[in-house]
Amino acid sequence: MPDTSLHSRLRLFYSFLRKRNFWLILATDIVLIVAAHYCAYQLRFAGHLDNKEFFQFCHALPLLVGIKIPIFYLFGLYRGMWRYTGLNDLLNITKATLVSFLILVAAIVFIHRF
Repeated sequence: MPDTSLHSRLRLFYSFLRKRNFWLILATDIVLIVAAHYCAYQLRFAGHLDNKEFFQFCHALPLLVGIKIPIFYLFGLYRGMWRYTGLNDLLNITKATLVSFLILVAAIVFIHRF
C-alpha cells in the first residue's frame, strides 16, 4: 500500500506546477533571496566588491537558492493563500528560515573547512 502522505504531497506538487501564482511567488522568492544576499555583501564590504568577493557571491548563490527554496517548500510556505496568513504561518516562516540557515552554515563549514 503506497504512502498516502507521499502521494498527497506529490499530487500537491504537480498541482503547483500548473498554477501561475505558484511560479510567480517562487520567482519572487528567488529574486528576494538573491537581493538579500547581494545587500549583505554590499553591507559587509562597504559597497566595494573586488573580483574575489564577487566570485564568492556568485559561487554561493546556487547553494543558497538550492537549499532555501526546497526548505521553504517542505515547511509549507507555498501552500495556501497569503490573504489568510496567521500566527502559525509566521511560525512556519521562522522555522523554515532557521532550518535553512543552519543547513547553509553546515554546508559552508563542510565545503570550506572553517
